[in-house]
Amino acid sequence: MSRLFCWFFALIPLVYYDLVLDATGLPRLMVLAIFLGICIVFCLVKKIELQIPKYYALAYTLYLIVLFLCSINNTYIDYIELIKRASYFLFFIIAFNLAKAKISFTKPIYLLVYISIAIVGVKLLFIDDVYNHLSGLYTVSSSYSHKNIFSSVLGLCIPFILLHSNNKKSKIFSLALISIFVLILQTRSTILGLGIGVIYLLVVNIKLLQDHIKLIRLSSIVVSLASLALLYQLDTLDHFLRMFDLSMSEHIRTSTIIERLYLWKSSIYMFFDHWLSGVGLSYWPIHFPMYGLKIWRLRQGEVMMQRPHNDLLENFTEAGVLGGILYATILLYPLVMAHKKSKTITAFGLIVFFVISLFSFPQERVVPSLLFLMLVAVALQGVKTYKISAWHILILGLFTLTNIVVLHAKIAIFQTLFKQQESHKF
Repeated sequence: MSRLFCWFFALIPLVYYDLVLDATGLPRLMVLAIFLGICIVFCLVKKIELQIPKYYALAYTLYLIVLFLCSINNTYIDYIELIKRASYFLFFIIAFNLAKAKISFTKPIYLLVYISIAIVGVKLLFIDDVYNHLSGLYTVSSSYSHKNIFSSVLGLCIPFILLHSNNKKSKIFSLALISIFVLILQTRSTILGLGIGVIYLLVVNIKLLQDHIKLIRLSSIVVSLASLALLYQLDTLDHFLRMFDLSMSEHIRTSTIIERLYLWKSSIYMFFDHWLSGVGLSYWPIHFPMYGLKIWRLRQGEVMMQRPHNDLLENFTEAGVLGGILYATILLYPLVMAHKKSKTITAFGLIVFFVISLFSFPQERVVPSLLFLMLVAVALQGVKTYKISAWHILILGLFTLTNIVVLHAKIAIFQTLFKQQESHKF
């Protein structure tokens, strides 16, 4: 199954249809469903006993039930989003058992990193106006439709590479390459998450950094110089230097911060209006306009906000207080356990994801969510587990088969609608 895991992560960056479909996550979700189906068949044939962490599985199962219950009173139920979050849980079960069998996640992560970065090079070869100020920066998105998603994927790969101890040179090179890309992409949530994660390492494991201080200094100098040179070449150095500057209210980088603050404020009002049962899964964008469109870009129709850019707030508003608490448990319980068990590198990665989730929506994106669940699988090794029977595995297999059929139909509908839309363009 470890080989299958490697093939999955080698393939997943290549699963990309176009910006419209990729934004929904459907193609990658389809591949995930097929991968899960193969894993379940493999477990049935080989009679492999699967185990799940008792309390985490209970929290996640209750979370899925709450998501469904808070949506049944609405005229529309987002089954795709339910399938996605249930598929995440199935993936976690596979990842947890692989980690329990002492199978390293390092090779799949290396494949994911280098294939994703290689796609950047291929895409840039076919783009004429790469160095067009800030717009050139957004072309460095690999196959993830947006630079911020690509940056979060790279940032979440760092803890896995840090845990790899066999080849020191490949580890240093990979970390340096990822650091350069993260700085070039200028995604504030990822940089902030990594910064807070490093502070955590300094507090709880200063000896680890002290033992490698010379190497860290040299690597930092090389990465900084290389990043500055590339930022200058991309003509985005000024944007990088003003990344956290709030004094220029008209600047696009500042305006996105102001927009987020407005989204969060409206989401808090929405939560208090629907605190018990929430507005329903995927109903946030339907209710959001009722709280005013004070941002100019929203009033002009330049953008349509689909999410509050905060996964925790989104779950509280859509699933109510119980759904929000359960999602917070899904995020924070593994972090607490990793810290208690002195798994500082794993805790570092969980901190990065948590910070990103406060400023973005990694739960919607397949790859960042899978990386998070792999970190959870590592963090929860050694906790109380529950054995899954063959009948349970068979039920999971039938559920996965249903997912594949539903997703295939949904993708076919999207493709048809997209082609019709394209045919009406002049």
